[in-house]
Amino acid sequence: FGQDNLGNIPFAISGVAIGVLAFGILMAVLLPVLRHKRKASLAKGFVSIMISLALLHSGVIVVYLFSQKHVLACLVGELVGFFVCWTLFAVYCMMAAGESSCEPAHVCERTK
Repeated sequence: FGQDNLGNIPFAISGVAIGVLAFGILMAVLLPVLRHKRKASLAKGFVSIMISLALLHSGVIVVYLFSQKHVLACLVGELVGFFVCWTLFAVYCMMAAGESSCEPAHVCERTK
């Protein structure tokens, strides 16, 4: 790392935190639906997407206003945090779907 790159680390870490928080906002609406505790609502889904995007954009705008040369580090951090969360969520969903798979014996019992 050069001296210039060390200054990007706090902005990248804050970007990761913003990305994780933006993902958490989406999950606050999505998880109860996936767990069958609440019916899906198009309005709530769109509102959560808008809040999440507003948070991601405001993070970049704030960094741009205070330190323009660190915007890229913050943006990369946001992308990494957000997409790592999506990847972990996808792995969780695939593992949960694999555990709840129907055995052939269960299928036969249901059709009787």
